[in-house]
Amino acid sequence: MEVFNYFKDSTAIIISIISLIVAAKSLNVAKQAVTEDRAILKINSRLVFHSHSDRALYIEIIVTNVGRRDAVLEGVLRHYEEGHTSYEVEENGITLREKNRVKFKISLHDFILSGDEGEVYALEDLTILDEENKEHEIPNSQELIKRFRENN
Repeated sequence: MEVFNYFKDSTAIIISIISLIVAAKSLNVAKQAVTEDRAILKINSRLVFHSHSDRALYIEIIVTNVGRRDAVLEGVLRHYEEGHTSYEVEENGITLREKNRVKFKISLHDFILSGDEGEVYALEDLTILDEENKEHEIPNSQELIKRFRENN
C-alpha cells in the first residue's frame, strides 16, 4: 500500500498524459473524416485547336470530383463586361459522383452577350457554378479567353 501512495501522483500524471494523447488523436481522426467526406472539384482547362489550322475551336473545361461526396453542378458561369453573367441551366443539375468527370465547351458564340437594347458585352472570365451557387475558379481562364481571341 505504501508503494501505491508513493507513486499515486506519478500514476495520475501518466494517466492524464495518455488521456490527452488519445483525445488529440480522436480529434485528428474526426477532423480528417469531415474534411475528406465532401465533394472536392479538380478543374482543368485548355484550348482545343482545329486539326488543320492554327484556329482555336473552343475552350474545353474538365471538372473531376476527387472528393467522396457527390457534387451537383449548374454549369459554366460566363462573366461578361459590366458585371453581366450567363449560363445554360441544367434542369436537375449535373451530378458528379466520386472520381467522375464532366467536360464543358465554350465556343465562339459564347464570347459575346447581347443586351436588351442592342448592347454587346465581351466575355472576360469563366467559373464553375455548383448547386449552392458557389463559384469555383477555373485556372487561367482569362488567359485562355485572351488566347482564344488571338487565334480566331
